[in-house]
Amino acid sequence: MGYVVPRGRYAEIIPVSLDEPPPTDFDPMALPLFVSFEQAAGLSFGEVADVGFPEGHLRPAFRLGTIAGRVADSAIAHMMPWHGADGNGMPVMCLVPVLDPAMPLQAAIEAAGAAGVDTTAYQVICAPMWAMSPKERAELLATRLPFIP
Repeated sequence: MGYVVPRGRYAEIIPVSLDEPPPTDFDPMALPLFVSFEQAAGLSFGEVADVGFPEGHLRPAFRLGTIAGRVADSAIAHMMPWHGADGNGMPVMCLVPVLDPAMPLQAAIEAAGAAGVDTTAYQVICAPMWAMSPKERAELLATRLPFIP
């Protein structure tokens, strides 16, 4: 009989007001992803967000990079028809880095050049990166983020 490793949340979608700074009360190893209340209207959420230590997962920067890579793959689904209609199960979305926890999310969206994204076609997801190491931030910003469809 093998050992079962418990798994925490890979990431957690959290509806927020874009006019305010994001919540900061999460474990540094958690990966909350912020979306506007308007865009979250059709989604269902648990009563409490799981933003504690995510047992059994790699660092948030690795998880965010994986999500960004899968979203980028979804955007070129026509090149990979064996993955399905959207490439791999991930919807195409806009991923915006948030580097300063005091910055309102709308300002982070504008700073990333994503203010003109059609929010009826794409979710705009804001990913906090301020708790990541400078090396992790630099790598994600150089290779993966922002992702604007």
